Amino acid sequence: MPSYYLYALLLLFLFFHSSTSILPFNNTSQIKCIERERQTLLNFKHNLIDHYGILSTWTDDENSQDCCKWKGIQCDHQTGHVIIHSLPGEDARYLSGKVNITSLFVLQNIQYLDLSYNDFQGSHIPQLMGSLTIRHLNLSYCAFGGSIPTQLGNLTHLLSLDPSHNLILRDIPCQLERLTHLRYLDLSYNYLGEELPYQLANLSQLRYLDLGRNSFSGPLPFQAGNLPFLRTLRLVGYFDFKPKDAEWLSNLFYLTNLAFRHLHNPDWLKTIIFPKLRKLRLVDCSLSDTDIQSLFYSYSNFSTSLTILDLSYNMLTSSTFQLLSNFSLNLQQLYLSHNNILLSSPLHSNLPSLVALDLIII
Repeated sequence: MPSYYLYALLLLFLFFHSSTSILPFNNTSQIKCIERERQTLLNFKHNLIDHYGILSTWTDDENSQDCCKWKGIQCDHQTGHVIIHSLPGEDARYLSGKVNITSLFVLQNIQYLDLSYNDFQGSHIPQLMGSLTIRHLNLSYCAFGGSIPTQLGNLTHLLSLDPSHNLILRDIPCQLERLTHLRYLDLSYNYLGEELPYQLANLSQLRYLDLGRNSFSGPLPFQAGNLPFLRTLRLVGYFDFKPKDAEWLSNLFYLTNLAFRHLHNPDWLKTIIFPKLRKLRLVDCSLSDTDIQSLFYSYSNFSTSLTILDLSYNMLTSSTFQLLSNFSLNLQQLYLSHNNILLSSPLHSNLPSLVALDLIII
């Protein structure tokens, strides 16, 4: 859950810094919601199962007809148009049923839609989504099925897109290359496969890219200079890693968080440099002690920036732990489980900042 809250804070930051023309909004304003949009919201509610009374304020009662005062809804204080629709599930309270997002298309001015942490029972994300000027779309943890609709590429105002932790199949549509303003893209924990489309390299404004826990393989579609502002990168798959990929990674000047899993050709570690990296996860990458020595060949590679390191499920021995204890004085979390590390002396003397250590051998 902490990562979800950080994500929510990021979206709110992006929203407030990209929507100054509609702020401040005020639910107590004399401007009331537009009747057609109120009916749209009621139609959306009609298709849902609400066991927990989340939408109890969404009624046709005389005292509750202003939809701008409904839970999860905020309106432009000048026009009355709905601009925020935020109904994430929380604390085991959630909406369920076959959701009909298409019914929201009347809300032409909506800029923030968050339906995360609900149970939509295999509903598909609709194809016809190109009419919205939405900037932030969070559909994570919703049990959506089907595939990523190609029409998502028409949402060219999007700054953040998160359909992670669903049941989405097939591949990433190349039409997503049109989302040239996108800063946050999380497609993790789905059933996506095949090769990554080369069009992803056109998303030049990305700061966050998570493609973890899918079934990708083949080459990485990036060249040196692509995604220059990237700060977080998570990749899981049996990728065919080439020297050009190491060059691309080393050119990610702002990168602070890198996570790979299942990369089984470690030669690329010899040539990459990450001067600002704070979090590094190389899990189940068939790494040996020699590979880790190559990664840490120069003290200037990570300097004192690295605080979290996860090298679980590799082929490391106590030599790697000794190397790390001499090098990474600012490490706060170190994960070395499922390796071949056996230690016979106290651990913390050379790691003064360490607060979490995992050395489980199974």
